[in-house]
Amino acid sequence: MNEQRQQALAVWSMLVVAFLVVGGLLTTQGAFEPAFVALYWSPIAGATLVGILPRPWEALTA
Repeated sequence: MNEQRQQALAVWSMLVVAFLVVGGLLTTQGAFEPAFVALYWSPIAGATLVGILPRPWEALTA
């Protein structure tokens, strides 16, 4: 596995794990809403589109 692929997988793993932890906490409190999903993933999607973050599908298929 090359270094670039490992870095992309590490970045996306951290983003997904953080989402699951915070989403799980909000779910237990009864406060999980679609707005949270949009507010969490919108900047990440934007950063991916402009090339700041690596594209996850390239890391998985490389």
